[in-house]
Amino acid sequence: MIGFRLDANKYIATGHMMRCIVIAKECIKKGQKCVFLLSDDDNVDILKKNNMEYRVINAEWDKWDESVSIVEQYVKELDIELLVVDSYYATEKFMSAINKIVLVFYIDDMCKQAYDISMVLHISQWNDENTLQELYKEKKNVKLLTGMKYMPLRDEFTNYADIKERRQIMITTGGTDPYHITLKVVQAMLKDDKFAEYNIVAVLGKMNNDKKELSDIAIDNTRLKVMQNISNMGEIMRQSCAAVSAGGGTVYELCLCDTPMVCFAFSDDHVGFEQKMQSHKILSYAGDVRDNEEETIRSIVTELAEILNDNYKNDMYRRNMRKLVDGKGAARIAEYLHRFLENKKLEAEYARRMLELVDGKGCERIVEVLCSK
Repeated sequence: MIGFRLDANKYIATGHMMRCIVIAKECIKKGQKCVFLLSDDDNVDILKKNNMEYRVINAEWDKWDESVSIVEQYVKELDIELLVVDSYYATEKFMSAINKIVLVFYIDDMCKQAYDISMVLHISQWNDENTLQELYKEKKNVKLLTGMKYMPLRDEFTNYADIKERRQIMITTGGTDPYHITLKVVQAMLKDDKFAEYNIVAVLGKMNNDKKELSDIAIDNTRLKVMQNISNMGEIMRQSCAAVSAGGGTVYELCLCDTPMVCFAFSDDHVGFEQKMQSHKILSYAGDVRDNEEETIRSIVTELAEILNDNYKNDMYRRNMRKLVDGKGAARIAEYLHRFLENKKLEAEYARRMLELVDGKGCERIVEVLCSK
């Protein structure tokens, strides 16, 4: 059994859950059983929709130190052999304690701290592999996986035929939209003649609170389509000539769908990531909404218009995006975990057989024979 410890609620976007679902599906193909351990039930409907087994452990989502004993109990009860941890709230105490009873595989986006665990994955861009090796140089027993080849993406982003004539722009901020960016960008685009020939598709996450207002706008503006809880994101991306995104895993999905994008940030982990992506001409970065919301909205609209009207920039982004991912990352992770667990089983079997060969009582038997004479 492979366990997945993560959370997705109104404070934590669904990206961690979505990529772990992709990995879990590939693990299941390898014959492994999988279970998700969540602090609360805010987004269990996503797991149900994907036929994933789960347990709600009723713990504080931001106090992992206090959940050690609870997770230990579930590990033992469910006979979990390996625990995949995907959270920025995992602590040194939690990792060290859990790794003593089960193999821990940590998906590390930040590379800020080394943990006493079994394996760590950093889906790195360019020279970040050296960062991870330097971080774990004192922890020789930790297995390191790095590289874009491990980026887990859903099948739907590779199974759609490309659309040659694209006349729509999509806006997506992931599972949540705390700064109401979708609504504000839609309002700005509808007022700007540069977008008059394009349809707009607003893809809302479960935690987006602006659906009613956006739907009301769509009544009077037939170019706007509002969607929520969709199952064909890949198709929508491939139908779009450009996208506005909050970054994260969506960046790689858009790359695979050959859809140029303007990204903005509203969390610390996305700022550096998007800036680096911009420096390598993968996307256009509009800024951090927490610093200056109005300026970020203006920048989104301006950069979006440039992508649509500047063929050179559009082609440049697409060329660089195509080099980044191939859609096989989850399968590679699953293969690695499967082999790792199989090797552990073989090691245990070899150890058992060796014990059967010798029991350490040879000298005692020799002395017994000699004394009997």
